[in-house]
Amino acid sequence: SYAMGSQIAESMKQGNLLQNIDFTVFVDAMKDVLAGNSYITREQSAAVITAFLQKEYESLKANNLATANAFLEQNKTKEVVVVLPSGLQYVILKPGNDKKPTETDEVVVNYQGTMLDGTVFDSSYERGEPATFNLGRLIPGWKEGLQYIGEGGEMMLFIPPGLAYGEAPPQGSPIQPNAALIFQLELIKIMPKEGDQLIQPKPIIPVPAN
Repeated sequence: SYAMGSQIAESMKQGNLLQNIDFTVFVDAMKDVLAGNSYITREQSAAVITAFLQKEYESLKANNLATANAFLEQNKTKEVVVVLPSGLQYVILKPGNDKKPTETDEVVVNYQGTMLDGTVFDSSYERGEPATFNLGRLIPGWKEGLQYIGEGGEMMLFIPPGLAYGEAPPQGSPIQPNAALIFQLELIKIMPKEGDQLIQPKPIIPVPAN
């Protein structure tokens, strides 16, 4: 009995539902269903849960967008931060040489991506080796930002939600919808594309759904 209860609780923790549960009502519902006296049908309960999760999702999107906007508004007041018309913000840590990438180039980079609270969600530094990407296949913030440093350069990117993953972050990623992201990037090498052949980068930052 304890084991079954722990499994149910673990599955609920994964969906972040525990904070919204009245456990007295929860246990009563289980007893009613097992006794064949449930007050609602399976279809009705599914509709209630779906509506609740959608409401929570909309609230999460709105809160994350407000947090992102507040951060970017404050961040752009720093003297070292450059703000582009697209809303992308960056700081040049090291300009590199005069050779800058275009969207058709492949780039070899070291990078670390963090959320606004400092949580690292991806890092080539932690993996111990740089990554190779086709620049044209990356999120808009990378695609635009990397063209402002030369080979050998380093920069910080502060990417608004609309230039990152917007409302559709990669499935299974810790990145939440409408999250602003921060990247530290080191452009190690630029490799022009040969003909029409594109090399699949691995690991890759997934392309936004749109």
